[in-house]
Amino acid sequence: MTISSDPVVIVSCDTHIGPRLADDLRPYCPKQYLDEFDAFTAHVNGPDSPSRAVEDLIPTKGHYDIATRLEDLNQDGTAAEVLFHGSQNGQPVPFKPGKTWVALVPPVASTEVS
Repeated sequence: MTISSDPVVIVSCDTHIGPRLADDLRPYCPKQYLDEFDAFTAHVNGPDSPSRAVEDLIPTKGHYDIATRLEDLNQDGTAAEVLFHGSQNGQPVPFKPGKTWVALVPPVASTEVS
């Protein structure tokens, strides 16, 4: 076995990112749905929210902030990464129904069309 002094390029192939509901996604919500979006966000970020518990576990803002993400990569010596949506920051994406957030939706008062 020979030891080489050639640099090694590190590429992470299992990286997750995710926006925050109120801070990052609210500006993209159509105006007619803002009240419902705000109610959903309040419910998701409530006192028993999984995202509250997760916040303490994640020591970086790199899940949603690109400048911090690049600093993290440089500090780790990572040259590139493959990004997957679905950060472990506890913040669901309400525009895409799925098992990750459907259970968090508060009940609708009425389903009648007026």
